Parts: sequence; structure tokens; C-alpha cells
Amino acid sequence: MNRRLAAPALCAALAACGKSGAFVAPPLTDAPTLATAALADIPVRAPAYGIALKDGRLAVNIEAGDAKSVHAGQNATAFASGQAPISCRVTRVLTRASAETGQALAWLEPTDGVHAAPNEFVTASIVVAVKRRALTVPKSSVLVRDGRTLVVRADAGADGKAAYVPTPVATGDESADSIEIVSGLKAGDRVVTIGAIGALYPDFKATAGD
Repeated sequence: MNRRLAAPALCAALAACGKSGAFVAPPLTDAPTLATAALADIPVRAPAYGIALKDGRLAVNIEAGDAKSVHAGQNATAFASGQAPISCRVTRVLTRASAETGQALAWLEPTDGVHAAPNEFVTASIVVAVKRRALTVPKSSVLVRDGRTLVVRADAGADGKAAYVPTPVATGDESADSIEIVSGLKAGDRVVTIGAIGALYPDFKATAGD
């Protein structure tokens, strides 16, 4: 994108945004890219972490509160340093939490031929349910600024020009590309994605990049 935004103009716009909660974007060569908040099914995941075993399985710890939701046959995704995500399936669960750690234990078996090296540390997320008709937006539209989680909502301004409104939101579960919005938006709201936000708000930081 060819950006024609002078730094002083951007600083002034951001300052105005902080005071009023909305501003009309400075002129851009390209129109901002928008997405629509929509209802969709989204997975509910339980986090886990552990190590890769010599036989290719992964032994992972899960929090006691999540253990009752984890069962053999559920799908999971594991992550080891420096390699692609590992698709897995839960093969066994010990739901009784350790008195020392307060955690339960599960074993994951890779399903697509990708394995982590033995004794490699791994993190994982186990799909324990599917939330139906959750309000979602693309992950790329959710931002963090000054400790707040925000999206930039695109509204029609009184003068007919687009107004971009930084809007605090609460987020929930997420899929590979989308994230649930628990509060702050409604279905049909239009939000700016990160490609245009980089031009409109250069000092924002995307959550997906943390």
C-alpha cells in the first residue's frame, strides 16, 4: 500500500481519537479493508503442555478444571519449537489431578505423520466442545493498545465520510482465523482488518503477533 500519511497528521488524528473516540481517517491511496462481525461455530479449547515421547506420542499436563472435559478421541493441535503445528488425537486421559501440581495428564498421538523430537517441550490445545453461533471477527482485526483489547469499527460519519471508531471488546474462544467477541460488537458491525489499520493506526499492535 502506498501510504501518504505524514507523521504529524497521524499523531494529531490519534490524539483526537483518544479524546472523542472517533475520527475521520486521513486520505489513503487504498480504501481500508473491512470485515463483518458474524455468527459462526467456534471450537472451545483446553490448553496443555508437556514433552514428546520416544514413540512419537505427547504426554501433556492439563489443568484440573479442564480435565473433566478432555476425553479420548478428541482432536488437538500441538506446537514444538521451529516446526509446523502437529495435528493430534487424545488417546488416554488420567483425570485425577496430582496433589502436588493440581494437574491431570493426557496423551496425544500425532495423526498426520509430523512428530516432535523426543523430549522436546510442546504446548497444545485440545478441542473439548464447539460453541454454536458465537459472534466472531477475524483475528487480524483485534488489537491491543495501552492494555485494552480493541477493534476499529467502521461507521458512517455525519458528513457521509467513513468514521473509524476504536471500540473496546471482550474476547473469548478462537479458531485458526477467527476470534469470539463476547461483548462490544453486534452481528453486522464492520471492522477494519490489520492491513488498513497499519496505515490508519501505525502504533497499534495486533494480538495475533504477540
